[in-house]
Amino acid sequence: MSYEILDLDTNRNYKLNDISYLNNCVKNKNIKNIKILKTPNFIDDDFLYYCHELESIDLSPLTNVKEIGYEFLSHCTNLKNIDLSGFSNVKEIGDDFLSHCYELESIDLSPLSNVTVIRDNFLYYCCKLESIDLSPFSNVTEIRDKFLHFCEKLQNIDLSSFENVTEIGSWFLSHCFELESIDLSPFSNVTKIRDYFLMNCFSLESIDLSPLSNVTVIGSGFMHECRYLENIDLNPLSNVTKIGNYFLRNNNNLENIDLSPLSNVTEIGGWFLSYCYKLESIDLSGLSNVISIGDGFLYKCYNLKNIDLSLSNVTEIGGDFLYDCHNLKSIDLSSLSNVTKIGNRFLSRCDKLKSINLSPLSNVIKIGGEFLSYCHKLENILLLSNVTDIGDGFLYCCRNLKSIDLSPLSNVTKIGDKFLLNNKLKSINSKGLEWFYHPKKEEYQQNYDKTMLEARKEFMKEYGLAWELMAAVWNPANFHKFKYLDPDTFADI
Repeated sequence: MSYEILDLDTNRNYKLNDISYLNNCVKNKNIKNIKILKTPNFIDDDFLYYCHELESIDLSPLTNVKEIGYEFLSHCTNLKNIDLSGFSNVKEIGDDFLSHCYELESIDLSPLSNVTVIRDNFLYYCCKLESIDLSPFSNVTEIRDKFLHFCEKLQNIDLSSFENVTEIGSWFLSHCFELESIDLSPFSNVTKIRDYFLMNCFSLESIDLSPLSNVTVIGSGFMHECRYLENIDLNPLSNVTKIGNYFLRNNNNLENIDLSPLSNVTEIGGWFLSYCYKLESIDLSGLSNVISIGDGFLYKCYNLKNIDLSLSNVTEIGGDFLYDCHNLKSIDLSSLSNVTKIGNRFLSRCDKLKSINLSPLSNVIKIGGEFLSYCHKLENILLLSNVTDIGDGFLYCCRNLKSIDLSPLSNVTKIGDKFLLNNKLKSINSKGLEWFYHPKKEEYQQNYDKTMLEARKEFMKEYGLAWELMAAVWNPANFHKFKYLDPDTFADI
């Protein structure tokens, strides 16, 4: 392969036999303005990549080029001007085409009208690119990952030339912080939206999703952290069956959302609508076919006051379900009768929750850690009956809980650390924990960590009778040591 270049500042001509020599020549001689006079029909990978001093390049003589390899002018961080007029015969461009060209403000793509596939990292991280004409791309059928990703200054974009596109890659226009509007109408043939679609488009206030009516799968990070988005119509997404992680996560201005169009969804990934601080009420009845809910469902929706949990087909709930929903005062779990597994921190830190009936969760056999922990105003609770395994921190730090009936826990065979710790319990029915001192459980008791019991005792000193109550529950033989306890408190032991 042979290359010929002209340094426009010194008017000096260089002929090189290998692309690595070309690259080193431009770097070592600090060439800033260059004209490429000759290259092979195929421009090999790493053509002038990482040439930080390069400010302008004229490619107009290269009418013979038909294919461009990977990292074409990638990381030319000071490149401001480029003439692609010689590329009218180019049919394929490789990954990282002009990626990380931080100073590039505009580019004429009209010579690339024969390109059919836009590969990964196309103009990725061109931070100063304010506008771009995509009309030459009418023949494109596929857009791969990180298309115009991190083009922070891009305010508007016309996608009308993409009518033939059937597939969009991950990170499509994500981190375009100043993008104010977008028309998705050319994407009517798209059936799958991959991860991080329009993620972190902070300035986007509204969007019409109607062209996406044929989409059946939505990947992770769909419109994650579109901070100024107040409303969104999901009706066009009626054919969606699966939603990935971070769906509409961190949309701080989203006040209302109708989920009824998502009636065909069977699986929801983690952190669904989490950190939506202004969301006050939500009806989940539209998700009636959902079977599995991932971690962080409605996590830290601080203003959430009302929720319809009509999720009758759900069998598994991930961790951090409704975690830190400070304003949630009540919740009806009656529709969750098919749930068999609950993850960690279920309804943890719901500060205003006063009472809860867990009996509908009769099919749950395992409870994750920190179940209903830090629910400071919780006064009444009806426990679930078929649980065999309780994780760490069960009802930890529920300081308004004065009494509790543990009798529904008769099937429990394992209890984690910090069980009922940091509470001010005055009465407790521990019949459900008879297993703890049952002769058949002697082997388990022998293996129990006695040092952990001492640590618990130290931790509980300031909470009056709480430690004595706990000690009596764990080992009724110790009851006689606590002379000032009311025997009626332990009537069921």
